[in-house]
Amino acid sequence: METDDYDYESYERAKTRRNNPRTKISPMHKNSRTGTVIAVDRGRYMILSRKTTHYAMRSSALKSEKIVCGDKVKFIADKVVSNAQNAKHDTLARIVEVLKRKTYLCRALNDDDVNDRVIAANVNQAIICVALSNPAPRTNFIDRMIKSCVNGGVEPIICWTKNDLLNEDNVSSESHNSVMKMVKCYENRGLKSITIGFENEGAKKIANFKGVQKLLKDKKSVFIGESGVGKSTIINLLVPNANRVTNEVNEVTGKGRHTSSSSKMYALDGLGNGTFIIDTPGVRSWGVLQKNDS
Repeated sequence: METDDYDYESYERAKTRRNNPRTKISPMHKNSRTGTVIAVDRGRYMILSRKTTHYAMRSSALKSEKIVCGDKVKFIADKVVSNAQNAKHDTLARIVEVLKRKTYLCRALNDDDVNDRVIAANVNQAIICVALSNPAPRTNFIDRMIKSCVNGGVEPIICWTKNDLLNEDNVSSESHNSVMKMVKCYENRGLKSITIGFENEGAKKIANFKGVQKLLKDKKSVFIGESGVGKSTIINLLVPNANRVTNEVNEVTGKGRHTSSSSKMYALDGLGNGTFIIDTPGVRSWGVLQKNDS
């Protein structure tokens, strides 16, 4: 008869360890810091905290949490990384908590979509950029963006762009009158608005630029709109070192090409310490969800 050399005692110890239930008590993170998310790009986050920039990733506990520009977060950082290229996995700060949002802006891909996509948080107003020409304005699209703003406690402001194209000789008087009638309709609804145009080819100067600055002063604003309406062009003029990518409207489809692929917040220090703007990627569809607590 063979001797049984199996170590039953070690097996029972290992079995006991495996069966120990995991604690449901979340760690306190007493050494965490508080900051504002100022950039989001492919799962990496830039956080501004006490005038210092940190590059971060989310903790595993927040894997299903949507983190966007404007979010107030708690994070743990052992090291300060000077730029994103040096931010290796083991040197990234770790976001451990997203604080409750005061306001938010979200959209769905379409009205049947049950998942909301938060675009920005803790902003005062949304600058809805709408081109008066090329691409042609769509009232249904504008109304959906306005409704999303109202649902999230964000003031909607329409920025009519490309006024220079609307006044060109090749635009028929019928088309011109139709667009101006639409603009007047939104004004009659009591919505704030501003009209701008690009004064030269290359869009290096904006007509009514001071009006735009006055609108943004001492506010946190998010720029939204379709692709190709001039959002990133405006950002580049407001923040000369932003270098946001711009592109022309597709001549075949008449729709804007996607240029900005990430969201980023910029401080406009010349307009006051509390002035911030967020540029977001252009979209081609905008679904509206029922009001919820994001």
